[in-house]
Amino acid sequence: MYSGIYTENINVSKELTIVSQSGDPEDTVVQAFNQENVVFNVTANNVTIRGFKVNGYLMGIYLNGVQHNIISNNEVYGSEWGIFLYDSSDNTLSNNIARASSFDTIHLFYSNNNMLINNSACGSMVNGIGLSSSDNNILRDNTASWNDFGIWLASSSNNTLSNNYIRGNDECGIILSPSANNNKLDNNKLLFNGDGISLMHSSSNNMLSNNNISGGLDVGIELYNCSNNTLTGNTASKNEDCGISLTNSMDNVIYNNYFNNTNNAYDDANNIWNVTKTAGPNIIGGPFLGGNYWSDYAGIDTDGDGLGDTLRPYDSAGQIANGGDYLPLVASIGDDDVEYNPYDTNQDCKISMEELLVAIDDYYSGDLEIRGLLKTIEYYHLGEAGYC
Repeated sequence: MYSGIYTENINVSKELTIVSQSGDPEDTVVQAFNQENVVFNVTANNVTIRGFKVNGYLMGIYLNGVQHNIISNNEVYGSEWGIFLYDSSDNTLSNNIARASSFDTIHLFYSNNNMLINNSACGSMVNGIGLSSSDNNILRDNTASWNDFGIWLASSSNNTLSNNYIRGNDECGIILSPSANNNKLDNNKLLFNGDGISLMHSSSNNMLSNNNISGGLDVGIELYNCSNNTLTGNTASKNEDCGISLTNSMDNVIYNNYFNNTNNAYDDANNIWNVTKTAGPNIIGGPFLGGNYWSDYAGIDTDGDGLGDTLRPYDSAGQIANGGDYLPLVASIGDDDVEYNPYDTNQDCKISMEELLVAIDDYYSGDLEIRGLLKTIEYYHLGEAGYC
């Protein structure tokens, strides 16, 4: 389609490739003629929609009972629902911007085996990305920011969320509730959300690994009425209320995590805070796996194995009601282990205005991707607190 503004509702009922000639959503706009209908209504398999700016009151792009479609490089805004998949599988959503929705900017309902890659979901009054009764989906390298909830999995299982960037969501960054089971959350970065990651209402057998949750207004990691989840390799730091909180939750395994918060932990039931001493390395570079690193652990390592030997178990000043961490990690992170931002020229774990301006110049010259710029801006806003 040539550049221009098109006012119509498009029903796609056969295999078709619909692309803008320029490839630039900004100059090829499709807006709803009938505001009560979908802008792109896709009821066929093997359809590609690429390179459009889409605006409609009800829904921007709707995939209904279809497979093997590609939705890429579109900007969908101002709809009740941005991109919606119903009973649709094996589709790919990539490099889309979905913003300013009354409900979810991207939503999957009874939709399995889809891939959501490098999308931006922002400014929703509910969820940036929502999954309901949807299994075996992959969400990778997406950004969910300035929504009520960043990503919500409800009654959805066996999904993988990896390398997503979740920032500034009012209520929670990532939430699994209710009965969201056997999901894997790995290497996601969550910054300045209400709660960071919440598992609630019988969400079980999930794996949370290598996630970084910091600067939250409430709890870094929250489990409520959940069991048999495993948390390892995660960092929860500078969260205002608590680093990790478990309420009415049992038989969860929490080990090899890094907690640096004013209040590190709360647990009112029976959970497991360490594994048997095992050859490492651990999250702070020590030689053995055992428990977790706690910024307020006051014990010492008497035998040099990097595990605390006194004041055990660690119980977060009595906030862990039963037992606690019997093998707390005590080795400190040395300067050689710090991953400095490339624009932190004097390696003081802070970004100055001068360093930020260099990053902005590099972004506009094409030498820095948007994610790198956003990360540098975040580090600048941390100010004297630093990012290390």
